[in-house]
Amino acid sequence: MKANPEMDAAAEAATKELDKLDQQAVQQVADWWKANYLKAGHKRLARKLLERATSPVSELKELVS
Repeated sequence: MKANPEMDAAAEAATKELDKLDQQAVQQVADWWKANYLKAGHKRLARKLLERATSPVSELKELVS
């Protein structure tokens, strides 16, 4: 795969954001990912995770807070 400096920089920025989150929650998601990615694949897991982020429940929580 060809190196992409912009995506590498975006990944580093995302890592810094991840470091600011609740580390127990991050570990739970990391454990879930590790347990499932070999069978389901990264793209499918990412889609499932993003579905949670874009669900009406998530949108409602943002409106309430």
